Amino acid sequence: MVRPGGLAVVLIAGIAEHRVEQAEAITEDSLDDSRAVVRRQSLCLAQPGVGRRSPPRQAAGAPQPPAVRGSTFAGLAGHGVMVAGADTPAGLTGPPIRGGTVRVRVMAAAAGAAALAFSLAGGGAAAAAAPRSSGQVVALVLAADSATPLYGGGATGPAVIINGALEAAFTPDGSVAYVTGDDNVTPVSVADTISAGDPVPLPRSHYGADEVAVAVTPDGKTALVVDNFAPYWVSFVSTATNTVIAKVKAGVDPIALAIAPDGRYAYVANVDSGTVTPISIAARRALRPIRVGYDPVDIAITPNGRYAYVVDNGSAAVTPIRLAGNRALRPIRVGRHPAAIAITPDGRHAYVTNNSSGTVSKISLATRRVTATIRTAACPDGIVITPDGKHAYVGSFDYEAINRHLHTVTAIGLASGHTSRIGVGRGPIALAYAAGVVYVADYYSATVTPISVATATAGPPIGLAGQRYPEYIAIRPS
Repeated sequence: MVRPGGLAVVLIAGIAEHRVEQAEAITEDSLDDSRAVVRRQSLCLAQPGVGRRSPPRQAAGAPQPPAVRGSTFAGLAGHGVMVAGADTPAGLTGPPIRGGTVRVRVMAAAAGAAALAFSLAGGGAAAAAAPRSSGQVVALVLAADSATPLYGGGATGPAVIINGALEAAFTPDGSVAYVTGDDNVTPVSVADTISAGDPVPLPRSHYGADEVAVAVTPDGKTALVVDNFAPYWVSFVSTATNTVIAKVKAGVDPIALAIAPDGRYAYVANVDSGTVTPISIAARRALRPIRVGYDPVDIAITPNGRYAYVVDNGSAAVTPIRLAGNRALRPIRVGRHPAAIAITPDGRHAYVTNNSSGTVSKISLATRRVTATIRTAACPDGIVITPDGKHAYVGSFDYEAINRHLHTVTAIGLASGHTSRIGVGRGPIALAYAAGVVYVADYYSATVTPISVATATAGPPIGLAGQRYPEYIAIRPS
């Protein structure tokens, strides 16, 4: 899963922060009808002095931002006060759904000191050349209608246009990313440059397709793409031929997808059905759905592949599933409107963000009980855990677009539970980790903020050469 460092960064010269302030909240009527609407229930109100700044002045003629898309509204991957304690980083459909695995664990890059050339050669295969000094592509940043390469040396390259770009998944060798958007999935070749291949048309309903989640099997042979429009297809795309080779039906309003570590089965969370659909990848067949709680919006599988944990946004619970037999176990009560889940690399604990409670629930996977409740900044949503299992980072985001000035990531020392709050750009919608850096997609600021895990501090925000509303980052396998 998911649905997310120490990198010195310099703000791209000449790129001013895009400021968008509107008095009214975004409604469904403002959505592009090609994008899924996944509503979340919440009482997410910013606490006084927490996660807020004075609103910047409205730029003349600034456009209304699109309503946030996201696989889990989707699950995506999210400074300043140091964490106290031994594990402190060095230097450091029932009701509408709220929060949710915005399946965006967005990761972005440090920008070079000089403004980078920006190319939008229309449609099809547009290549983005990177400066020789910028190293390898480490991620793709998705924003509105584009994919932007992030280079390990601290630069972003020119974007390629992918209409409605929403989520991406790499093949295990990191050579190709499959990017959903505009009723298609587009293969993007990644080497020293990136280039978008021909879009692969997906099965359509009368209203088109709304591809909200994508994952590639561990053997790299198949990309699975989830469509949120009826009849709710999950398409099998051959990575050898870039064609749809099969399709199976999920439940109503599928939104999140996870593939077991052995690659034998995939699991799709269906919001309106209150179910999880197991899919046999070899047989290309959907199995009997598993009943879970209300509004399942995120799903994570343990490293040993024995259990899945499903976030039930409308039930204030997490439902464990024993994958041998596909049996749901007793739900685990958490906070109000849980949004996203992350499991530690050792498989001992899960951490769940509770969007309306302003907390994170720590769950022992041995006992399947909540062992701690950790206070965060307002509206905790996306979460990422570092590979060493020592730290978690939680972004504050309001999907109702009422609190657009939220600008905080909460860092958590997992051994002690101690927290610190790190200031980032406005609307930290997604987080992702790579090479000692947590990258945060700042939706309303149109930037990406890098956080050094070693020092627990944020670097200067990274501009995206004119691209707006970053919301997802796919990290390239190393």
